Amino acid sequence: MFKLRPYQQRLIDVAMQHLHDYPESVPMIVAPTASGKSVIVAELCIELSKIASGMVLVLTHRRELVAQNAAKLPAHLNAGIYSAGLGKKELRRVTIAGFQSIRKKIDKLPKVSYILIDECFTGDTLIETSEGPIKIRDLSLMTNPPSLACFDEVSGLIVFDKPLRVWHNATKPVALITHSNGTVKCTPTHKFYSNGSWLPADQLKNGQRLCVLDKSSSFFTRLLRASAAVVKSCFQRT
Repeated sequence: MFKLRPYQQRLIDVAMQHLHDYPESVPMIVAPTASGKSVIVAELCIELSKIASGMVLVLTHRRELVAQNAAKLPAHLNAGIYSAGLGKKELRRVTIAGFQSIRKKIDKLPKVSYILIDECFTGDTLIETSEGPIKIRDLSLMTNPPSLACFDEVSGLIVFDKPLRVWHNATKPVALITHSNGTVKCTPTHKFYSNGSWLPADQLKNGQRLCVLDKSSSFFTRLLRASAAVVKSCFQRT
């Protein structure tokens, strides 16, 4: 087993609490290179498997990442690997899979409770298609999207294939909060730590003190050291 660093444990705690508070949400965890994303994914699999009634499925786009994520999972989870590139097609309660390998199995999967995707990208990211580069956001709005450039795990080549399903989340209002250290954009339900409790953005008041990361913090050694910021104006929807 591995010992989580404080910031990793914090990410797990916040993610699990968010899913508890907003079970229909699709949260995204942002962590830089060398922060231990595979360890974070493994710990999420452990925690989610405790509450899931169905499969916990981890999806990624390269066989190297499938192997990397699987290697961090503890033996007691008895996780399965579904990757043509790795020569395995195991479907278990916790399964690490490559997109290309499992895509044709999507209609035959057992009940899936949680899907973890490693990695995800913002809507303005360009995707190579048979019609040239197109933003993900624009692809999600097309009724008949073009073929996408995909990595074939078996041949190791880039091939073009039609997406099985394209969708986008509903539009949500964005809160713009101004405080003494700058500004923050978030959804109105995003929670901030203030005076010993977590409050949604739309409940913040002028003059309220928030807990924010110290500007001098370095990621690995002092991530959790925080300073106070004062809300200068109530949030504005953008």
